[in-house]
Amino acid sequence: MERIDDTPGRAADDSAASGNGSGIIPGPIPTSASKRSAMRNGDATASHADQVRGDALHRIAELRHDPDAIRRAFETGEYPYRRKMRSRDYESHLEELQAELLKA
Repeated sequence: MERIDDTPGRAADDSAASGNGSGIIPGPIPTSASKRSAMRNGDATASHADQVRGDALHRIAELRHDPDAIRRAFETGEYPYRRKMRSRDYESHLEELQAELLKA
C-alpha cells in the first residue's frame, strides 16, 4: 500500500527508491514560472524533480482506480500520513464537510 505523506516531496517509504510502484508523494506542482527559471539557469536537477513528481502523480491517479489497492488500504486500516494533522486544521476541514452534508 502506498502511504500518503503530507510533507511535500518526501518519500512515502523506503520502497520509493526501489521503484516498485510506491513512490514519492509530490508536493506542490511547480509553476511554469519556476520551470522557466530552472531552464534559464540550466538546472537539470529541477527538471528531473518535476518529472519524478509527475510520475508519482500518475501512479497515485492509477491507484485511485485500482479496486485491489483500495481494498488493501481499507483492510489494513493503516494511518496514511507520516504526521497527524493539527487539531485546528482537522476541525476546520471537518466543519466544512459537515456544512456540505447539511446542504444535502
